[in-house]
Amino acid sequence: MDRNLVLVALNAFSSSSVLLLVFFTYQTNFLDYLSTIQEAKLNQEIAMKMQEWNIEVFDYIIVGGGTAGCVVANRLSENPKNKVLLLERGGDPNPLTLIPALTSSNLVAESKTIAYVGQTSTQSKACLNQGGNCSVFAGRGLGGSTNINGMVYIRGSPQIFDLWSEITKDDIWAYKNVLKYFKKSEDYDGYYQPIDTNYHGTGGEWYIGNTERQEGNPATQYFFNAAENSGFSLIDINNGAEARTGGYSHMDFYIKSGQRFGTYSAFLEPVINRTNLNVYRYSRVFEITLNKAKRATGVLYIQNGVVKEVVARKEVILSAGALGSAELLMRSGIGPSEVLESIGIPARINLPVGKTLIDQPSAGLVFSINKTLFYYPQRDTTLTDIYDYVNNGSGNIGNEFSSAGYIFAQSSFARNTDGFPDLELFYSTLFGTSLPSLSPDVDYFSCNVGVVGVKSIGEFRLLTRYMDDKGLFINPNYFGNPEDLQAMIEGINCF
Repeated sequence: MDRNLVLVALNAFSSSSVLLLVFFTYQTNFLDYLSTIQEAKLNQEIAMKMQEWNIEVFDYIIVGGGTAGCVVANRLSENPKNKVLLLERGGDPNPLTLIPALTSSNLVAESKTIAYVGQTSTQSKACLNQGGNCSVFAGRGLGGSTNINGMVYIRGSPQIFDLWSEITKDDIWAYKNVLKYFKKSEDYDGYYQPIDTNYHGTGGEWYIGNTERQEGNPATQYFFNAAENSGFSLIDINNGAEARTGGYSHMDFYIKSGQRFGTYSAFLEPVINRTNLNVYRYSRVFEITLNKAKRATGVLYIQNGVVKEVVARKEVILSAGALGSAELLMRSGIGPSEVLESIGIPARINLPVGKTLIDQPSAGLVFSINKTLFYYPQRDTTLTDIYDYVNNGSGNIGNEFSSAGYIFAQSSFARNTDGFPDLELFYSTLFGTSLPSLSPDVDYFSCNVGVVGVKSIGEFRLLTRYMDDKGLFINPNYFGNPEDLQAMIEGINCF
């Protein structure tokens, strides 16, 4: 059956503020043909039509060049026979994000250029100091959220990987089987020396170091002394055997030569000139194309106001983030049929996309101290610091001081079920301008608790069929399950 494709070209004339909509309609059997031919080879007739219509064909199309997308693009393009396309809504990372000391201030001053900022729906048990609506950040541009986060390298709990393996009934997700990929990507030079080669690798793309080897945070030892006095043992949180039991852990960071070393710098930038790898920036994908068998065959995207189509011989890979990937699925008609049809999107595949949103809440207790102890870039940066950083990539500016240590503990719920450590405790420094109520002349620190083993289930859905970032319903349902709130209280009591 013929399929009508309507491409909409929007031309904006600023002088008259007029939008000219030009509709181009053509008929093609192309997508129907694709379901009947072999994955590895397109017949000559189809290839000629794609050339005529200026439709590009790739083996793999990766949607989203963020934390995961950069890694996937690197790995797939290692094979020169694979023709790979990476589509990214943003551009290259903002240069300011490379400076570790600016991590916190960047999220305030540069939030609109380095991140997509959304709002949760009104929460009844959280975000109360913000009217019930918390901000939701997602990294903008190649590298994604590794451009804006605290640069701490943590792999995740081994028990979670084993749980995924159990749920999917696929042993490839088991921790013992994913560990080799962590080791392959790692160039470890972190705190834990000598290197335990059972859990860490060297020579990989991603440099992992430890800023405490340099000037370091003077409060770190106070924090660790308190942890030991409370009965916690020193562990390497990225050592699978030790991570299963919990304890306190030094932080390793992806900072190299004084600069943030996220997945763009580590995995994509060094290989971006591979002839079989294409990276299209400022390209927003808005639909996954499906054939009659409901198999993904490509995507439609808009770049510089022009709608374009690309086709995948083998796979379309979504790595647009937890919310971005779900949004794209639903815009393509893949999701809860009642939700999609209520906003005018024809439901093609009825699946519970967005129905199990899980986010990890955290809370912090803020304390002031009666002496100057911490380094604050806004207050303490000197000309010597700037000289050291510009010329040597060293000194205070090239370090992340806001946090340096973790405690991983079990709540009573985890202890009763022999579960993994479900509480994450850490301290961080706060400059006086971080919160309106703080004085810029006083040093502060916060004791933070994050609930990792979240039981509350939220929801994510579209409010409109149009591509509007404000038309998203994000409800994490923080503390919807009372066990999460009880675990949070137990974590605070640990401090």
